[in-house]
Amino acid sequence: MVGGKGKGRGEDVSRNGAYFFENDNEETVTVNSERYVTMLEGFVGRLGIDPTALHFQQDGGTTHTARNSMAVVPEMFGTVISRFGDIAWPARSPGLTVPDFFLWGS
Repeated sequence: MVGGKGKGRGEDVSRNGAYFFENDNEETVTVNSERYVTMLEGFVGRLGIDPTALHFQQDGGTTHTARNSMAVVPEMFGTVISRFGDIAWPARSPGLTVPDFFLWGS
């Protein structure tokens, strides 16, 4: 998952570290599409660069590929490497870095 230290409400997201999804009582909660999108919005807002110039890679997890998420993610980033994205992420594929993906193919 994208790095950051903060709450599931999208607060205090940084570029490094763990990101914990928590409710208002600081209890950990399950990641769902709504929480995932909120986290990404907080993260993208703090990048300091134009995210539409980036390649964004995510796996085919249901949180990542839910209609909610896939309605927002392509608008945030230039190219999305994911199931249902601009570039399909193969099912049951190993975790590849973006350079690996483009150097060796899918």
